[in-house]
Amino acid sequence: MGSEISSKLSRKQGERFERAALLHQAGNAQEALHEYRRLLRELPAFVPLLTNYSLLLLSADERSEAIPLLKRSLLISPAQPEAWTNLALALVEEGALEEALNAVDRALKMLPGAPNICNARAIVLSKLQRFDEALVWAMRSLDASPRYCDALNNAGMILSCLSRGTEALPCFEQVLNLDPTSVKAWLNKAIALEGLTRFDEAGECYAQALKYAPDLLDAHKGRARMLVKTEGEDGALAYMDRELACRLPQRDYVLFVAGLMQDCRRHDLAEGRLQRYLDDQDDAMILNQLGHLLFLKGEIKAALPVLDRAVQIEPDAPDIHMNRAVVLGALGESMAARDALARVLVLHPDFPEAECALSYLHLSLFEFEKGWQGYEARWQVAGNTSPRLYGESRQWNGEPFEGRLLIWKEQGLGDQILHGTLLKKLEGMVSQVVLLVDPRLVPVYQRTFPSYRCISVDDGVSDTSFDQQLPIASLGRVFQKTITDFPSVDGGKFLALDAAKVDSVRARLDDVLNGRLKIGLSWRSSNLSIGERKSIDLDGLHSILTMENAVFIDLQYGDTEVEKADFFDKYKKEIFTLPGLDKKQDIDGLLSLIETCDLVLTTSNSTAHLAGALGKETLLMLPFSLGRFWYWQQMDGRSLWYPMVKVFAQRSLGDWGGVIDDVKQYLGEKYGL
Repeated sequence: MGSEISSKLSRKQGERFERAALLHQAGNAQEALHEYRRLLRELPAFVPLLTNYSLLLLSADERSEAIPLLKRSLLISPAQPEAWTNLALALVEEGALEEALNAVDRALKMLPGAPNICNARAIVLSKLQRFDEALVWAMRSLDASPRYCDALNNAGMILSCLSRGTEALPCFEQVLNLDPTSVKAWLNKAIALEGLTRFDEAGECYAQALKYAPDLLDAHKGRARMLVKTEGEDGALAYMDRELACRLPQRDYVLFVAGLMQDCRRHDLAEGRLQRYLDDQDDAMILNQLGHLLFLKGEIKAALPVLDRAVQIEPDAPDIHMNRAVVLGALGESMAARDALARVLVLHPDFPEAECALSYLHLSLFEFEKGWQGYEARWQVAGNTSPRLYGESRQWNGEPFEGRLLIWKEQGLGDQILHGTLLKKLEGMVSQVVLLVDPRLVPVYQRTFPSYRCISVDDGVSDTSFDQQLPIASLGRVFQKTITDFPSVDGGKFLALDAAKVDSVRARLDDVLNGRLKIGLSWRSSNLSIGERKSIDLDGLHSILTMENAVFIDLQYGDTEVEKADFFDKYKKEIFTLPGLDKKQDIDGLLSLIETCDLVLTTSNSTAHLAGALGKETLLMLPFSLGRFWYWQQMDGRSLWYPMVKVFAQRSLGDWGGVIDDVKQYLGEKYGL
């Protein structure tokens, strides 16, 4: 903690500082804090005091007070690697990730191989979702200190985030061999096992954590989740009523149980618990949870009055206004949703979910400059699974420069195609464009942009191979400021095809399809959260698929054989499949197949983006609101991003019937089907 006494201290001040340091070492935190605070008024620039006091504040989770003290200490005496490291870790907890990375790099310049500093850098990179880099630094820490438990735990967590749970388990087991009482390691091991669907073992790890920390709520909640998997909801509810009801206030307990049952899709049990509580008293948070639950059940209209009641009770609760905005958006009340989101941000300016949702609304309403500005909040949204490969350092501002510009992938394949429509605009603005993209897109983009350097994200690039960088979805804020910045009807195609592959696919199709109208077909989305809302099964499309004089060609990724066989058995109409084509991995092959079709019929998925980017006539079937992405704005019935995509949207929630009737009418009028 530093007992060096400055010559500027009086003898009495030196004695007081030594006493405070001894209290600190002995664990008498409150007395030590009191003495440090008194001394600080007299000695605001005494570095050992600033260091000790900030450490004690950090141990008490008083980061907002500790961070300015650390910065003051480092301004006076920058050569403090441990203080830079502590500052970095504190900034991580405050969400100031770029500043944290700069701080830990200052520490590394002074102590390049220090295990704790290498591990701190791994923590910062992990929070930035730069998991591959984070793992390298965690391993550097372990190379220097193989029995360093914090680094072992951290390496295991990073491996879990990389979906390498089997490799993560030995990290946690090493910690537990060194310290069998490590609650953190038991919890991390449980989470890794949970991700591997080894629920019995995960439950045992949660039980071990509770052996050493009987009141740890996270462990009780994890144990309850595993009991749902292994013993069913009744077993989990019995455990929660026995172990958790006595540890939580009644309202918090009801909210937790309802949330867990909601996650298990036992909406009836969740609703029952919430309603029973409301039978005794109105409560804004319970009403908020109930409104959200009704929304998830698809009872959108019923959810709104419940949330309105919650707002009346707690008019200044941002979470309630947020859920209300989501419901209003789902009902198609865009302006009211925008007002609700604006209210959230007045109450809680640092609410990235609200800022991002508001940006989607602005973009869908053609308010592009406002929309793109708020869209940058996407990185702070909880649950964003797209790794932020690079942060704000060296981020391109949109101005031309002499140098190398890295444009890097984020989100899914369709998003990389969508925002890829803007890549051509980079020509002439910089010396070299480097594209870091999904490996499936490398041959396509290299052919489309021959002057650019295209690299698979799996291979990565070094920090020295570019001068400035930008995530691909941030190109919109540079190039799409008004509606006139979108492509015209004759300018939608931008992907270049492999001509030989197209000719080969066309020849194979012509051999078997006898010149009939060829309609490419894709009907479902694999999106885990909203895929069901924007998908239609083949049976639901039967009135289109059984139309005469057309053959429907399977463009759907994933295993479709059983569904197609069932459809044939019922309607005696075959959905044609091109043998040997992996429609998930072979994007070049899929593009060639799309090109040979006369038109494409699809729901909202990556096929819609691929067809639109080829300038292929595409009939896109969209949900009313839930499951409908912001970028499917339309003018005169056509997509702004892909002018050859004609939009057929539900007129009300869940009503695919009207969409199917409209598509049939269009095919009949244009193609005589």
